[in-house]
Amino acid sequence: MNRYKSWNLAFGIWLLAVSILLTVACSGDSGQSEGPVVPEPAPTPTPTPTPTEPESALRLVAATRATGIGISDAAAEYETFSPIQIFLMSGSEESAINQRREGQFIYDDETAPAGWKSTIGLKDAYHCIYGYSPGSAAACSISPLSGSSYKDGAILSMSNLSAASGSDLCVIVGVRHGSTAAAADVLPDRGKFDFMKTSENYVSLLLDHLFARIDFRIRIGEEYSKMRFVRVKKLELRSAYELTGVTVRLSAATTDVSYTTAAVAADGSSPTGTLYDFTTDAANSIGKDLSVEGTVFPGFFAPDANNLVASGLTLVCTYDVYVYDALNNKIGSRVREDCVAVNSLSGITGLTSLARGQKTSINLTVEPTYLYQLSEDEINNPGIKIN
Repeated sequence: MNRYKSWNLAFGIWLLAVSILLTVACSGDSGQSEGPVVPEPAPTPTPTPTPTEPESALRLVAATRATGIGISDAAAEYETFSPIQIFLMSGSEESAINQRREGQFIYDDETAPAGWKSTIGLKDAYHCIYGYSPGSAAACSISPLSGSSYKDGAILSMSNLSAASGSDLCVIVGVRHGSTAAAADVLPDRGKFDFMKTSENYVSLLLDHLFARIDFRIRIGEEYSKMRFVRVKKLELRSAYELTGVTVRLSAATTDVSYTTAAVAADGSSPTGTLYDFTTDAANSIGKDLSVEGTVFPGFFAPDANNLVASGLTLVCTYDVYVYDALNNKIGSRVREDCVAVNSLSGITGLTSLARGQKTSINLTVEPTYLYQLSEDEINNPGIKIN
């Protein structure tokens, strides 16, 4: 038995050795085959990509709202424009400005020096700029006014807008381009949207209003101010109607803006614009103090052909009341927190006749109706009445 097992083992080892030798011999024979050696084909070289034209910086020098609404365009006001949403239309030829790219001009007042920053640059030779401000107020699509080129104008189709707003919604109606900041720092002409790229590119923008404006001047009654102090915490403008869309037609051949909008009754909601909120007011972190002279809070609404929005507006004011020590001229303890006054603006003279870019003022006074006949508790809870 032992010899049988040993022979089997030896025979297996011999077969393994023969197998290895045959494998080596076959490999050697294939390398010695007759005939010329055919070289492997060289790999096809990858074509060198054509270098693209480098992007040139686009710098915003100034943005100006059209006159007639009384808003200062000082640098301190620029944050109310920001961000400016722009559609940069480009082309290699003046007649073919039809390539669309989107970007923004953003005003940065946290990094010194304060100024505008752009998220987009120029590539092609010819360009047009369209857009609106502030970019957060709406969504928008764009199409050429005629043909395929944007040189002659554009149609802006805006959606997701609130009929009542705290923002002065505007569209770009003119562009001024220059190779230096000084050359571009000129009020743009209306209807001028196109320009040709140069080595350096600066622009100024002219914007026009799509909404009407109401200046709410809220004051505290003179006699009441001797006993109580009022601090506004929040102011909201609400609408009983909502917008179904806004269409703006801009033509390079005319200086006016063609504006159409439609409004329908709000279904179970009240489109609201926040005119003031102390939680976002870094300078007045606990609210804005009222005075006898009054404090102005601007609000905006969308005029429509049937005057529906203007006829269904409501102002909602939230405020705190404090004891006022007139003798020592100081504010005492808070006696009423989060008072809410609701005033319907329906029937206000001239409100329904406002068109886009026009404004009116409404005066409101915080005080009890019959000051000298009220109890102490009633003095602590005044209402706001429209004068």
